[in-house]
Amino acid sequence: MVRRVIRLLLIPALVIGVGLLIARAQETRLRVAGDRVRLELLQVLEAQAIEPGRPITQFAPAEIAIVEELRSRLRVAASSDGSSEATVEVRSGDSGLGSDGSATHWALIGYSGGSTIGVRVRVDGADHPIAIIGVFTPEAPGPAATVGN
Repeated sequence: MVRRVIRLLLIPALVIGVGLLIARAQETRLRVAGDRVRLELLQVLEAQAIEPGRPITQFAPAEIAIVEELRSRLRVAASSDGSSEATVEVRSGDSGLGSDGSATHWALIGYSGGSTIGVRVRVDGADHPIAIIGVFTPEAPGPAATVGN
């Protein structure tokens, strides 16, 4: 009788407990990766505000068109609102025009009071550089421009 009670209560409790631990670890990993994305994108924004057109080199090699599109959009944003504060909002998951599930995070970046640029990024781990896999115009009226997958 006691063994049956243990089987009926303890085993499901252990399964649920292990599942919760795995979910918590995944949530922590996504949050840490999101903080890393935010920090690196803030550094890019600040560098572009100081020196518009500066090469963006801290990310994993990406398609030239994606990096050039990001740099071009940042140059326009920095020249129009160079004195404004840089803003970065990062979310986990994949979003934006052209999203196909390959991004681990997406971010809205720009300068307060100016235009916003959407960036799709992939984080493969703490030891790997962040990869920019797409640039998009978030919720713009009319047709939105996108570069990348």
